[in-house]
Amino acid sequence: MSMSNIPPTMAPSALPADKPRWPGWIGGTAIAFAVLTLVVSCCQSVGLFGARLVPMVGLEMPAAPRIMAVTVAVDTVVTLVLAAVLLTGAVGTLRHRQSGVRGLRRFAVARLVLVVPLLLLSIAMVRPSVRWAAEIAGSVVEWKERKGIAVTEAEREATRQQEATPFQLAMSVAWPLAGGAYPLFLILFLRRPEVAQEVERWDA
Repeated sequence: MSMSNIPPTMAPSALPADKPRWPGWIGGTAIAFAVLTLVVSCCQSVGLFGARLVPMVGLEMPAAPRIMAVTVAVDTVVTLVLAAVLLTGAVGTLRHRQSGVRGLRRFAVARLVLVVPLLLLSIAMVRPSVRWAAEIAGSVVEWKERKGIAVTEAEREATRQQEATPFQLAMSVAWPLAGGAYPLFLILFLRRPEVAQEVERWDA
């Protein structure tokens, strides 16, 4: 075999690099997080306002405390906006667009800025929510008594709760802090040098 028939070899630097996998799972987890926050926000809204929209016959539900109604309404709007930003960023990242990563960063920064206000509101809502739950339990007990339905001792006990339990207080703190975990991860991950270098090669 002559030397001219030997195929040329490529230098290691000229070999095609493996495509990074992180855009796929970062985009996928971003979509999942956006959908999860939308579902949770919708469930909160339905739980707060749904009972009065579809009341049982003869059972009048007490109105939610004002701080809860305003907070949940504002949270729903903010969640919709942030979810739209996150979904747009996720799709752009899956398509290897720099604008997608910028969208993820915008979402992460905005969500982290909201952690402290959400934490304070969550703590402020604990006592009103506990007392509102006791009022709801009282309305249910009265309705059952009028209908001749047996009332359990646990149901009567629920009408007397006026203070939050340690578990309820812990959850009021843990939930807002947990919501900031994913945005913090996004910021730290997207700041990695190899990730930034990869994004620079993408289309704007």
